[in-house]
Amino acid sequence: MRFPIKIIIFTICVVAIAIASLLFVINIKNISITDEKLRFGSVDLMDTAKICINRNGFPHITANNENDLFFAVGYLHAKERLWQMDISRRAGRGELSEIFGKEALNYDMFLRALNLSSTVAETKDVLSKKSLAILEAYTKGINFYIKSNKNKLSFEFGALDYFPQEWRVEDCLIINKMMAFELSFGFYYDITFGEIAASIGKERAKLFVPGYPDESPFVLDDAVKVRDYKIKEIDTSKVDSIDYAAYKDYSIEFNGFSDYIHSLRKFLSVDGSSIGSNCWARRKTANPSSPAILANDPHLSLGLPARWIPMHITSPEINAIGFMLPGLPLIISGRNDNIAWGITNLMLDDCDYFIEKIDNSGKYYFNQDSSKREINFVIDTIKIKNSSPHIYYKRFTERGQIISDAHIFNSNLKDMSKKQADAYLKKNALTYRWIGNSANDDILSMYKIGIARNWSEFTNATDSWSAPALNFTYADKKGNIGIAPSGYVPIRDVNCEPNFPNNAYEKHTGWMSIAKSGVFPKIFNPSKDFVASANNKTGGGVQQYLTAYWEVPSRAERIEELIMAPEEYTVRDAQYMQNDYLSLYAKKIFTYIIPTIDKHIHLLNKEEKEAYTLLKNWDFVLTQNSVAASIYSVFIGAYLYNTFHDELGSGYYYKYLLMSNLALRKLMEISANADHKLFDDVSTESRERRNYIIFKSFKEAIKKCKDLFQTADMKTWRWGQIHQLTLKHRFSESNFMRKMVTVGPFEVGGNSTTINNTEYRISESYEMIVGASMRFIADMGDSFVYISMPGGVSGDPLSSSYSNLVQIWLNGGYLKIPFSKLPKDDFEKILTLEPKLSE
Repeated sequence: MRFPIKIIIFTICVVAIAIASLLFVINIKNISITDEKLRFGSVDLMDTAKICINRNGFPHITANNENDLFFAVGYLHAKERLWQMDISRRAGRGELSEIFGKEALNYDMFLRALNLSSTVAETKDVLSKKSLAILEAYTKGINFYIKSNKNKLSFEFGALDYFPQEWRVEDCLIINKMMAFELSFGFYYDITFGEIAASIGKERAKLFVPGYPDESPFVLDDAVKVRDYKIKEIDTSKVDSIDYAAYKDYSIEFNGFSDYIHSLRKFLSVDGSSIGSNCWARRKTANPSSPAILANDPHLSLGLPARWIPMHITSPEINAIGFMLPGLPLIISGRNDNIAWGITNLMLDDCDYFIEKIDNSGKYYFNQDSSKREINFVIDTIKIKNSSPHIYYKRFTERGQIISDAHIFNSNLKDMSKKQADAYLKKNALTYRWIGNSANDDILSMYKIGIARNWSEFTNATDSWSAPALNFTYADKKGNIGIAPSGYVPIRDVNCEPNFPNNAYEKHTGWMSIAKSGVFPKIFNPSKDFVASANNKTGGGVQQYLTAYWEVPSRAERIEELIMAPEEYTVRDAQYMQNDYLSLYAKKIFTYIIPTIDKHIHLLNKEEKEAYTLLKNWDFVLTQNSVAASIYSVFIGAYLYNTFHDELGSGYYYKYLLMSNLALRKLMEISANADHKLFDDVSTESRERRNYIIFKSFKEAIKKCKDLFQTADMKTWRWGQIHQLTLKHRFSESNFMRKMVTVGPFEVGGNSTTINNTEYRISESYEMIVGASMRFIADMGDSFVYISMPGGVSGDPLSSSYSNLVQIWLNGGYLKIPFSKLPKDDFEKILTLEPKLSE
């Protein structure tokens, strides 16, 4: 991100003031309102609402009616996270260039092609009276804060020299849709596979889409499957017979579009492929009526401000505690007086691209019956900071907007002829279908979940959820547990391939409809006495195609292994599980690695034998201090490279690794076949097999470790030395602001295959990019909840509540928060909102 001189000068002033006034800032001007005891009046309030916080900044809002409750929620969200909320709504509307300048222009064009402004306008029209009332009260609270604090807004507004626009109901809906976009992998994965197919052929590209092992856990399994980790070899007579001679049977003209999507995701800080969650529920004892414990930890890209706001909200109608997203007024993971709930990403492939064939005039596209349809042109204007507005045409077919224009079509109205002519002469264009463009009242679903008293009311709420598709996990005081997968599902025609762009001009390649209900079965009180989901396969006999983009099943397997162990299950057990660093993926792949190296140990030098001994005796726990974890992690990178790079080439190989969940699953899948053709190096005349690739990769890994750690002393090869987390703010790229807004680095353990997910980019460095964005545990037989998060309640770097929970989160600790309708003694009332006759 580039910063103009005006911002740099402002930043110097900010830093100087911060240094000179540090003690005063910490103790007096606590932006998270820790020390404020204020009373404000608003005509939009019916009665008094109170905001109380404890010493860690955790808020409890009480009100005598829902209108005042959600008004106060809006006020507090704005006070703590207004800039974060503003960036989210600007992203959804494609208005980032207005504050960041030209560098955001192409991103805005893509984001506008998602058509969210139109979608949320339609969504607002279908909102129930209850949903509209909630959002209107919340919106009024946000705007009351903005109006009352024009000169006290967070520093980002001043640094970027702008003032926030009035909040609207549609902005809440935009933020909900942006959550759906973040969890939709199809936007990146499908176009990447399309580019790979254009390079090596579609049939060969399909080899890189992994299956899902039948013996691994499914979300809707009633019983636990029997698994072992002994070496398994598949029948070599079933080796894939596809001809590996280079050929092309598939062509798209959007090479580089996947890079553009990846760049956008990084710009929006929603990077990573292990974006999902863990969630499970188990009764405390074997007694069927024993209260249940629920644990949830969503895995998202990490940064500052934190992704969530923890909160307790109480009125006569609702009493719930848990986590909210800034910009949405309802608890997404939490508990009320009767039930607890959590979420995981179902991993639904809810997006498909379509290749449109454009005629030579550029004014028409071809339909499936070979007839011509007219392209619809709509003019649009993007405001750009310190520059003239960008005026351009958006093009539409019957499927939707041509999304590839954001990449290849950057026309300006005053210079339309040449650039537009060039675009018109393109033979192909890319459109898309996405479930996120469906209008639905997900706000009502969230609200009804928050007040549900039993399984029936809970599933009545989840059944109407649209996007993103989620696994909703349930637990209650009576010992009932269950999972209700929910979300709209595309019904694809017979020739529609979900993992590749489809030719829109060919028959039966589109979506026939969208299934809004009846797709997913549910699981309730299964015989295995627990329920769990970790972005693993849904199962349950679902008839419709869902996805190939499941996560590596090792997290789900490890959850099963641990949750069944104790006779009596406690909160401490759940906490231990959420922080677990043991990788069953490593354990399983070792059944191929260790015998291979053992067989050829005489070919190792002394140094390599020492490393092998460490690896062989490893317990598969990736702690920060583990040397074996470092050797294993470097080895896996080499194993992936030596297996897939020769087939894909550098460009597509590194794109494939950005889908690390697929690459790791595929590696495990083919490792069961020592003669699989993907192990053969196509650049050599000889035929390579798995064992050769493993042995070669091991030797390369030891050499790389010496280079990486800059020493041959293996005792110093600690995993935490290279695997670290730095929590960055959007302004962390500024040399002047970095120290003020950035927290870390911290050594971490684990990887993307451990319950405590700490994903890193295999193709780049070992820096952690995805992790538990919060942890929540509810014991339904107790009156407390347990939470932690990598950040704090406040979004202001000068607040003591900006990052005060990071160390607790890093060290596996939790805040124990009482769940009572009235704030306990350790909560202090800091703000009272009360009615006012007139402004």
